[in-house]
Amino acid sequence: MPSRVTGHTARTVRLDASVVEAAEALAAGAGTGTTAERILGTACAALVARLCRTDSGAPAGGVLRAAGAPDAGPDAVLLPDGSAEFALAGVPADIADVLGPRASRFVAAALAEPERPLAHIELIDAREWRRLTAWSGGDAGTDPRPDPGSAAGEPAAEAAYRMFADRALRQPDAVAVSTDEGELTYRGLLERANGIARALADRGIGTGDAVGLLFDRGADSVAATLAVAMAGATSVPLDAAYPRARLRLMLSGPGVALTLTGADADGLLPVGEALSVAGIGPAPGPPPARPTPEVATVMYTSGSTGTPKGVRLTHRGVARLVEDERIDFGPGDRVLHLAPATFDASLLEVWCTLARGARLEIAPPGPLTLTELADLITGRGVTALWLTAGLFHQMAEHRPDAFAGVRRLFTGGDVVSPHHVATVLSHHPGLTVVNGYGPTENTTFTCCHVLREPPPPGTATVPIGTPVHRTRVHLVDRGGHPVPPGAPGELWTSGDGLAAGYLGLPEQSAERFPVPDSGRLRGIRCYRTGDLARFRPDGTLEFLGREDGQAKVNGHRIEPGEVEQAVLAQPGVRGACVLVESDPLGGKRLAAYIEGDDRRLAKAVRAGLRAVLPGYLVPARYIVIDRLPLTANGKIDRNRLRAGESESR
Repeated sequence: MPSRVTGHTARTVRLDASVVEAAEALAAGAGTGTTAERILGTACAALVARLCRTDSGAPAGGVLRAAGAPDAGPDAVLLPDGSAEFALAGVPADIADVLGPRASRFVAAALAEPERPLAHIELIDAREWRRLTAWSGGDAGTDPRPDPGSAAGEPAAEAAYRMFADRALRQPDAVAVSTDEGELTYRGLLERANGIARALADRGIGTGDAVGLLFDRGADSVAATLAVAMAGATSVPLDAAYPRARLRLMLSGPGVALTLTGADADGLLPVGEALSVAGIGPAPGPPPARPTPEVATVMYTSGSTGTPKGVRLTHRGVARLVEDERIDFGPGDRVLHLAPATFDASLLEVWCTLARGARLEIAPPGPLTLTELADLITGRGVTALWLTAGLFHQMAEHRPDAFAGVRRLFTGGDVVSPHHVATVLSHHPGLTVVNGYGPTENTTFTCCHVLREPPPPGTATVPIGTPVHRTRVHLVDRGGHPVPPGAPGELWTSGDGLAAGYLGLPEQSAERFPVPDSGRLRGIRCYRTGDLARFRPDGTLEFLGREDGQAKVNGHRIEPGEVEQAVLAQPGVRGACVLVESDPLGGKRLAAYIEGDDRRLAKAVRAGLRAVLPGYLVPARYIVIDRLPLTANGKIDRNRLRAGESESR
């Protein structure tokens, strides 16, 4: 169970005398020989199981049925004053703190409805629900619609491409995009996109049709992205470096018959026809009058766990990013466009820039070295940018000077190191760092946390913050019931950011986008992120790791993300990745890959971890490397680590 307080406790919880009386009455009336001690212990064990998220979870039946099961127990202990206590053996101290004050209330509810499954007994009361609702970003309890939609009482947001067109009318001569080759004004970009949109209409592309986009990063790529939206179609970003089998899947799944390209695409497309935009001229005047479809773009997941899934992202989801006050790009800003078009961070870079009247500084095609990136940021006068956590850590360590002219730096996509945030903010007091969290299925960002001051020394984590505009978050147990403040729970999200589902995968869509039929979230369409988090006392969210990233090592359930956070808190560590690997002596072990300068760092980190983690969480092997390898999307490449690779400086 991931928890920032990892020590276990031998504490007990006290149950009120009134609860004991109710248990004794229930036991006497049952006539099955079940004791009050067993009934109380069974209810407490169910509460522990739900808050600790153990494999078995809470018993399936009510308290009487569960108490009569052969594996029921342990029992509570009756005390002379009429109360009772239950031992919290093996329960992490932080969860015990949450559990203790709520035990009597939970048990009393279970006794009042002895046939009600223990997994369905509410973990929170009405007062806590009001607090959680305020923290979650909206009145989730009053939004019963099963389909994604605007927050209750709010009108639907205008599509981002219409916001861009409006900007082009208001500031036609302002620079919209800039590359090494030149610039385009808002008027010029609108006319360029309008010409492409009309060409699509002439080719018979209609509302909701899928159109592929196969470009190097550049002005044509941005114009084509705008054009597809203006034509009422749905874009499918592609990458020429992908294997043909993957491109075939990405094209055939959404039914792409036409792909826009920037050059000759002969032999690149295994499916459909290519249309180069090079020969399409600008077109003044209004764009084609087409209705806006629900789905703006289909983005495919990485496929690291199997066949890639096409995520159907909506115009509504993109528009809410434009409206969030923390994504405050505006005229006068120069925003870097670095993310690949197939990575959802590109939605933030392109749409939030152009819909808000800022200038998009487009990076040259292909990967950049740290020096090239630093020179680009300073040479172009970039004032706002997004970097993946891995790339941010490397820039903070080796080229923090590059951020001298930046006012807002977004990072995320992986665990963000407090050390590197402190490094950058110490160098540049006027800079704001924003930790952005969110799965693709909720359109780039779900939450953001703004940092203007360096985190204090010894800070273990950077919060993921609070929900973005028109977005709500819910922390739930395994049954989808909200957990109390301070308790770990799976992060579910709802609101306008939700994707319309997975392309052609109704069963997986139903599984990952549930609509609970009971409980506090009844009738609200959500997305299950698979991430664990908890609310801090100030209402911000703390990321705890992937639930499905857990593994058993020597009989202990391990969350590598928890260990990574502890490693990152050690002096001299710039980056960390913890993997579960096979032990040559049998079984499994933890291996810590540490980004640092001193090869002697391994010994110091091991000693530091032994002081703060239980023995079973301390890695058995330590590898100090120059730099953690990154994927094309800027995330830590765990496969390359397993292969013994690291990045050279």
